[in-house]
Amino acid sequence: MVAGAGPAGMEAARVVALQGHNVSLFDAAGDIGGKIVQSALAPGKESYLDVLAYLRRQLARLQVKIYTGRRITQNDIIDLAYDAIVVATGSVDKTPAIAGLVPGKMMSTESVFSHPERVGDRAVIIGGGDVGAELAHFIMSVRKVEIFIIDPQEHIAHGMPQDSRICLLDELKTDTQLHIISRRVSAELITIRFFIPRTVASA
Repeated sequence: MVAGAGPAGMEAARVVALQGHNVSLFDAAGDIGGKIVQSALAPGKESYLDVLAYLRRQLARLQVKIYTGRRITQNDIIDLAYDAIVVATGSVDKTPAIAGLVPGKMMSTESVFSHPERVGDRAVIIGGGDVGAELAHFIMSVRKVEIFIIDPQEHIAHGMPQDSRICLLDELKTDTQLHIISRRVSAELITIRFFIPRTVASA
């Protein structure tokens, strides 16, 4: 059994099936793909869908059984009696502990990619790593929004491959409504809608 049908879970199912095992792939969402679908929405990342298409073909060829819309429970693990379980349930959003944050004005990265129309005219992105920088790029590509990226490091888009980072920064520089605050800021400055990039991952 593989729990989680994002890119990691799909690849795990493919590799295990190649070794001759009968594999069942489960995901709580209505379709497989996980965050790779979200990532492909970012400008310049459309080719990620090619990876998803490849994995779909491989799973079909290897006759991996796919069950979507089903969240695995402890009872399932006991009742289904699989020989082994691969947990690939991915990452979760983490809300930073900042005084003054208003839940009604916060959105996760995933919800912004899914519903960019809900973004106001001004937005703060907390965290300027690869996810935060690409989120800003995505918002800019959809509509005109004044964006503030807050990150304690000196530069944003840290953690990205250098060539990708240079291209992304060149794109971001063209928008005069993008402001980068590369230091910690008091909660009094954060009075507009929030977007929380993914900051915690579980393997």
